[in-house]
Amino acid sequence: MKTQFKIAFGIVMVLAGIIFPVSALPLAQTPHTSGTLILKDQLVFAGYETPEAALESVFWAIVNGDYDAAIASAPEESAVQVYGRNSAQFKTEWQSGEFQDIASLQIIARKNLNAGRVELEFQMLDTNQTDDQSEPGIATLLKVGNVWKFNFRSVRSPSANWDSGENVVVFVHRKIAAASQKSLDSTGILILRNRLANVGYDTPEAALETEKWAWANTNYNKMLDSVSPEIRRNWESTENGRERFAANTKKGISSFEKIHILAKKKISEDQVELKLATEQKQGDFTFAVVSIQQMIKTGDGWRVGAARNFDPAWDKDSQPQPAVRR
Repeated sequence: MKTQFKIAFGIVMVLAGIIFPVSALPLAQTPHTSGTLILKDQLVFAGYETPEAALESVFWAIVNGDYDAAIASAPEESAVQVYGRNSAQFKTEWQSGEFQDIASLQIIARKNLNAGRVELEFQMLDTNQTDDQSEPGIATLLKVGNVWKFNFRSVRSPSANWDSGENVVVFVHRKIAAASQKSLDSTGILILRNRLANVGYDTPEAALETEKWAWANTNYNKMLDSVSPEIRRNWESTENGRERFAANTKKGISSFEKIHILAKKKISEDQVELKLATEQKQGDFTFAVVSIQQMIKTGDGWRVGAARNFDPAWDKDSQPQPAVRR
């Protein structure tokens, strides 16, 4: 197991009195789609409503030295034992200690054990470290009320058969082999980043490409025109939304090499969902993130809605997309 986790196992402090109340938590942002390789400066505080959001929030708290967010992420009986009682000490031991070289976080797979217990396979890389130099870890997350909690002391190495069984969802396939790459390229609608175009909103597939074109060209107004009314309102109500959009594009958020639209499912007359395999490249390895993209029909065409993690159950009643290269 990666040496950075050793400190989490080694910190054992006396839990005395009542845990300090947590306050001043930042406003939760949308978590990255599971499978995305999240660079250090792309991490966000995503709240604790899902296991994936909670795990990203923990790493954000460590990277930014946010003691309150770290305390809120752990079960009450272990929060102070793991993170201490002093915010300055927390920064010394976590942000400025063995964790100071964090370069990226990637959630690889999820195992649903029951309604209140989930395991996530994840990998953390240090600066100048490749994925084959770091062993993934298994994080156990527990649902407490309406939020998910994570105890760093519970991190362990994956067993040989951890990712087997119907209750496992794999989010990312790394280091795509040549045979798999050929198969993926011949399946569904293939959209290449260097051939993106502003193709309008007549179909869900066209609307998706237009929205990706807006991101690739840092076109804030076109991005607003390409998303659902709800997402547009959220962007327009965000302070310095235009500047944040520009900063996100500079960081590479929403970047990709290829998008494969693998399948479509009709939910209603004004809503469909697309199954996407989004290829990204970081350093020396390529990975494909599988997700579900909601598309909303408006008065003058289709718009991009919310995205969520892929669940194998989604494939039922879906229709494969034709093999088309754009």
